[in-house]
Amino acid sequence: MIAALVQGWLTGLSTGASCLALCAPVLLPYLVSLGPQGPRVSARPVAEFLLGRAAAYFLYALLAAALGAAAQHWSGLRALSGMAMIVLATLLIAHGLGHGLPDVRACVWLAERRGTRRVPLLAGFALGLAPCVPLLAGLIKASTLGFGASLLFFTAFFGATSLWLAPVLAAGRFGRSERLRALAVT
Repeated sequence: MIAALVQGWLTGLSTGASCLALCAPVLLPYLVSLGPQGPRVSARPVAEFLLGRAAAYFLYALLAAALGAAAQHWSGLRALSGMAMIVLATLLIAHGLGHGLPDVRACVWLAERRGTRRVPLLAGFALGLAPCVPLLAGLIKASTLGFGASLLFFTAFFGATSLWLAPVLAAGRFGRSERLRALAVT
């Protein structure tokens, strides 16, 4: 169980910059559009956003546990899991070098929907479901752990990636500028 926590935490810390890059374009305009505010006022919508992400990660943990349970008696599981980890490790390296998944545009889609952008909880949930390479790697790893360890893995993954989103708490200060607020609302 401790190993699942450590693996989830380290995976989240090492890939959290991509979470910031995916989530900031949705969360920052919302926070700026609220007007001038400090980190205390920004904390509520950021917490709602994070709650949405946590709910999505919980679904990933359930999916990983279900995949692991379904494939538990399949003799080719270890080979398939090993191959999947190699493919996803290669994708993680490419992702780290700046080559993302070209067809996943969840943030752009959400940012273009004015009503969705106004609801941090739903935006966090939708972005939490977006299949980024680190999350898919976590899904494959967690599917080999069992339900409890899978839940711990994704809890630690969520906690570590959420640390990367801490700077957005200061975004409300940019709401002092009329131009930035107008830009954030459009």
